[in-house]
Amino acid sequence: MRPIKLSVQGFTSFRARQEIDFTELDLFAITGPTGAGKSSLLDAMTYALYGQVARVSKSQTEQLVSQGAHDLKVQLEFEVGQCRYRATRTWHYRKSSPKKEFLLDQQVSSEWVRQDGEVEDLLKMNFETFTRVILLPQGAFDQFLKGKKSDRHKILRELAGLQIFDDMKVVAGQRKASFQGQLETLAGQLAGLELATEAQVQAQSEQLAHVEAQLPQLEQQLQRLNRDLKDAETLSNQIQKLATVQATLAQLHSQREEINALKLRLDQAQVADRLQPAWQAFDQAYERQGEAQHKYQAVQQRQASAQAEFEQQSKAYNQLESDRPRVEADLATLQDRLTKIEQRQEQLTAQQKTFAMTEAKQQKVQADWDMAQVKQRQVQNQVEETQQAIAQLQTQQRAIACDPERLDRLTPVIPLLKPWQSDQDRVIQAEQALQNLRRDQTDCAQQKDRAQTAASAAAQRRVEAEDQQNAAQQQLDHAIQADHASAIQAHLHTGESCPVCGGVVPEVLPSLSAGNTVKALKAALAKVQKDFNVAQKADDAARETLTQFKTQLSSFEEQIKTADQQHQALAEQYRQATAEIATHLRTDTWEKAALEQEHKKLQAAQRQVDDLQDQLNSLNHELEKQQQQASFASETVERSTAELATATAETEAEQAKLTDQQTQLEALLQGQTLKMLQGQLRRQRKAWEERVKTVNAAYQESKAAVDKAETLLEERSQTLTTANEQKITAESTWQTALGQAEFTAEQFQAAQASPKQQQDWQAQLKNYADQLTQNQSEERALQQVIGDRTLDPQTLEQHRQEQSQIQQQLTTAQSQRDQLKQWLDEQRRTQNQAQQLQTDLTAAQHQAEIYKTLAQDLQSNNFQAFLLESWEHELVARATVLLQELSQDRYRLSFTPKGDYQVHDRWNADETRSVRTLSGGETFAASLSMALALSEKLSLGVELGSLFLDEGFGTLDQESLESVYQILESLRQRDRLIGVITHIDALAERLPTRLVIEKRETGSTVKVEA
Repeated sequence: MRPIKLSVQGFTSFRARQEIDFTELDLFAITGPTGAGKSSLLDAMTYALYGQVARVSKSQTEQLVSQGAHDLKVQLEFEVGQCRYRATRTWHYRKSSPKKEFLLDQQVSSEWVRQDGEVEDLLKMNFETFTRVILLPQGAFDQFLKGKKSDRHKILRELAGLQIFDDMKVVAGQRKASFQGQLETLAGQLAGLELATEAQVQAQSEQLAHVEAQLPQLEQQLQRLNRDLKDAETLSNQIQKLATVQATLAQLHSQREEINALKLRLDQAQVADRLQPAWQAFDQAYERQGEAQHKYQAVQQRQASAQAEFEQQSKAYNQLESDRPRVEADLATLQDRLTKIEQRQEQLTAQQKTFAMTEAKQQKVQADWDMAQVKQRQVQNQVEETQQAIAQLQTQQRAIACDPERLDRLTPVIPLLKPWQSDQDRVIQAEQALQNLRRDQTDCAQQKDRAQTAASAAAQRRVEAEDQQNAAQQQLDHAIQADHASAIQAHLHTGESCPVCGGVVPEVLPSLSAGNTVKALKAALAKVQKDFNVAQKADDAARETLTQFKTQLSSFEEQIKTADQQHQALAEQYRQATAEIATHLRTDTWEKAALEQEHKKLQAAQRQVDDLQDQLNSLNHELEKQQQQASFASETVERSTAELATATAETEAEQAKLTDQQTQLEALLQGQTLKMLQGQLRRQRKAWEERVKTVNAAYQESKAAVDKAETLLEERSQTLTTANEQKITAESTWQTALGQAEFTAEQFQAAQASPKQQQDWQAQLKNYADQLTQNQSEERALQQVIGDRTLDPQTLEQHRQEQSQIQQQLTTAQSQRDQLKQWLDEQRRTQNQAQQLQTDLTAAQHQAEIYKTLAQDLQSNNFQAFLLESWEHELVARATVLLQELSQDRYRLSFTPKGDYQVHDRWNADETRSVRTLSGGETFAASLSMALALSEKLSLGVELGSLFLDEGFGTLDQESLESVYQILESLRQRDRLIGVITHIDALAERLPTRLVIEKRETGSTVKVEA
């Protein structure tokens, strides 16, 4: 993956939109002050791709939003292989929940096409792998190289992400505990099951078979007994029913006379019903004649009353017309008087308003005059108080001791004192550090001299031991030859030819040493060889110690040179700061605390003087305003006095006019009020109008009543004549009908019965006839069915007892069968449950053992230790290849017997030394090799188009700086984008390009500098 373009807005310190084009970049530095946002650029890349950053959890995205912003947007264009992609991720604040959006596009030709895939599938790396592969923490690998084995394993676990095995161990432990809990639960459930023995199950099964064999016999017996009992109960019911029917027939025969009388009564009622229309016609005609007679008499009385009332109302009407001229004249006179009073009242009201306005104007002018007097006195008092306050402030100002000139000299000095003090301390510290380095150099030189002496002595001992070894070897060789000659001599005879030299054997042969001498010399040689080995090891150790001291002396020389340069630079900086302060103070001696204390006092005094001067300026300005107000108040008093005199004269004139108007109005009212006179007029007029209305209405109403009564009397007379004629006709028809039915009027009244009563009598007669017929039929049918059969109660009860006994036996057997079946079914279910629990128990035991073994294997001292050891050897092997490339085949890495790292220097006869003795540039090369090796291993073969290094240095000397630059240049040649986060300006200036992060109040900005 190679980034092409990065755009950020509202992300951490980048509040405004910033865009970085990586197209022309290959090796560049990322610089800026602490907190400016150097690491935030890398966080923006991981956020655009994966939606999270290493420093903030995925659920706390709002912490990445710039302060005061509500939106965040990060967009990254990048290449994978030959394809270009664009990842856009936005975040928008909402009260309910933030709105998040992610878009992944691929560039096809010149257009962007939306993709549905995941970034992890595209890059073949998840978030954790990406951050470990692309961002290399150089400082962590420096600690990794020089740390102990346990520390290295700890760092390697963090860098390689092996914490997952701890998580797996925790999960395995949790699952082991879970399965152990299941084991306890299953064991408890299994122990709680009540399982019957096979003998109990067999006994219950046999009992069930026996009960089931009895059931058919009992059911057959019960069916037979049920049929017999049913037949007996049927016969018993028939005999009882026959007796009941015969008793009912006897009762019906005893009611025959009552039924005949009821039939006669019904016949007479039916004859009366046939006479009913003639009777109703006569009765209705009689009632209509009486009603017409009554209404005629009532109308006669009403007509007489209406005539009398009309005569009385005619008299009242005539009197009204006689009084009309007089009453209307009185009302007109009173109305004219009221009109004049109202006119005078309106004139008086207008004059009162005029007087009130004039009087109000006078009062306002009076109030303004009073207010002007008060305001004049208040302003004068304020002027006097302000003048006193000004005098007091001037006195206080003169009492303050203030030296503005001294303050002006101290003001630029105070900010310089703290850096000056810091420079002084740093000079002292640098001088002390230089002295310490020189002392350490002296100690190291002495140790090196002692090591030189020891190395010379060890070399001498090694030479001596080697000489002794050679001499012992020669003695042993001679002894072996002598031993061989002695063995041959034993077989030689005088005068014979010697098999070794070919000469003649003399008579007397020389004496030779025995085999014991060879053994002694071999033992001596072994001792001498052991001494030589000891001397050789001591010589090698002394050489290595001497080499280390030489290396340390060389390192001390570089450190002393650097420290001396730093000391001189700090001393020069301190001298310049001292000279600048002396220029301002015009003296070469001072005390920082005294100057700061004096400056504070002078500042406080100056602030007091300035505050008092501000108050004086404010009071002088206020005094001018008050004096202007006093002048204005005097003018206002004079103007108000003239206005008050004019208003008083106008008020007196209007008062005289008002008095004249009131006198004229009182003459018209004559002791009364306008409302009283108006009420009197309204009452008199209303009384007259009501009298006219009442008399007219009563007259017209009485006349209409007389006309209406006469008309109604004529109508009632005609109705009465018609009713008399209808009564005579109906009475004649009624008498004729009675004669034809041979009924008198009294017999007709006695024979009448209501329709409902007649219906009841008919129903009673029909019911009697139906009962008689039905019971006679049932008697004949029952006599035919029963015949001559009989049944006593004892026989019926015996049938019932036998049926009940068999029914009880059958019910008991069925209940016993059901209980046995239920017990056997429960036992089968319990056995199945026990088998399932046993199966689950076995499976849980197996799982618990698996996770127990897994948890033990995942312990750091087992599986993880093996894995870390293997990883470390693979990393060292790959890092050695990379280090040889970076160091021009000079260095390679290996392990010491104790497991620490050492380097082999090919330029110094493949000499080995600890990685702790490497210089700054050499350490950078070694740690970078380890970082690159881990990056390649974690990437799993994925092509890495970019790397970002956190160099982790505080300072670099010139030689180390050159080494680091050359190493970075070698990485640049691998067609990768290399970004270096650094605080070292000298390193940043050596790189081809810089991304400079500037920290501002409105947010950080990014600019590219070549």
